[in-house]
Amino acid sequence: MSISYNHYITSEDLDTGYLDCLQSRIIKPQYRFTGKAQAQSWVDIWDDANSPYFNNLYTFINQIKEDITKHIKTDVNFIALGGSNGVKNKPILEELLKKRKTTFSIIASSKDLMNHSLEKISDINIPKEVFISHFKSKNLKLLSRQIKENHHDTNFFVMLSNTFGLHPQETISKSLRDAMNKNDYLLIEAHIAPDKIDPNYIEAMLNNYKNSSFKKHVLLSLSQINITEDDGFLELEYSNDKFFTDLSVVSYYFRFKKSKVVKYLNEEIYFAKNERILLFSSNKYKVKVLRRILNDHGFDIKEEFINHELGCAEILCQLA
Repeated sequence: MSISYNHYITSEDLDTGYLDCLQSRIIKPQYRFTGKAQAQSWVDIWDDANSPYFNNLYTFINQIKEDITKHIKTDVNFIALGGSNGVKNKPILEELLKKRKTTFSIIASSKDLMNHSLEKISDINIPKEVFISHFKSKNLKLLSRQIKENHHDTNFFVMLSNTFGLHPQETISKSLRDAMNKNDYLLIEAHIAPDKIDPNYIEAMLNNYKNSSFKKHVLLSLSQINITEDDGFLELEYSNDKFFTDLSVVSYYFRFKKSKVVKYLNEEIYFAKNERILLFSSNKYKVKVLRRILNDHGFDIKEEFINHELGCAEILCQLA
């Protein structure tokens, strides 16, 4: 079936956004997936036998797909948020199609990564819509309305792979809330932490991110300005979020071992020796903290699917 592509951001938007990231020393999540090499590096993580943390979740989704979809009582628009989840979107989408008329749309900023996701569902014979867009509130609200006008009255937003935990909580929560109506559904996948965090847990968690595939993926977010390990090195940390201190965060920084000037969009950016750029951060939630965040931001939890062994929660919500 056909695939339609709709652009709501331009290459100029991405370029100026990346310049802002360099100047603020915080690389936003979308720039780990922007470009063919960056997108392929993420796919390689899923194919890496040494990355069980990223590979075992598919089985969990398969186990709970019927329990998730039983809540949806009407024909629905399946809206995948993020381009990295084709493997895990598929069983939920297939289960919905057994019961309801279902359309499929995907919203993300990386066309290259979305193409990988679409390959995973290429054997599902329904039209597919691609919206190349940020997760900004005004964009998601506009796209949500547009999809409903063209298809069904109910949207089912699906945000897997801890995408929710890669963004500032206020920002991503507002974007999701503004895009939804009372009859819509939202499935969030989040990484969970134990109530009591000890050194053994921290060591095990950090080990999940030390494989060569993930390091390569993180470093590629600096490739367009030709910063390499000749210029510095990666530092991996486990800490508490400085604004939401109940949240734990795994972070990758790049520390410069020598000063460097880079040019980008006719701007010169100076990096001093020992200065750091944040390349990656991922929130890890205690279950009670995740519940509180969702409730405080206007979501009503319909059902929770918790797998402590995998350190994963799938939370089905509607607006409160």
